[in-house]
Amino acid sequence: IELLTRAMAIDYAREKIRANCILPGSTDTPLMWLGVPQGKIPEVRAVVESEVPIGRIADPVEIARVVWFLASDEASFVTGASLAVDGGTSARLASTY
Repeated sequence: IELLTRAMAIDYAREKIRANCILPGSTDTPLMWLGVPQGKIPEVRAVVESEVPIGRIADPVEIARVVWFLASDEASFVTGASLAVDGGTSARLASTY
């Protein structure tokens, strides 16, 4: 997806079409809890949150705000970007290798 995003950004930049992608981390949606027994959700949540440097799971609105920004005129010079919205998880993973 990231390479496709970059290619699209280059191919369509002259037409003023921007292409960016978001790399969301753990987000509190029904899909996140799919397959987790209802009584186990607090336990699983605690484990997931302990792995996220910011210490919590994202609210869907937090991801949507980044999408909103990228779609806005405020991001008019942003194209070909991959933006991690993951509470620092990818930064931590990158530093452990």
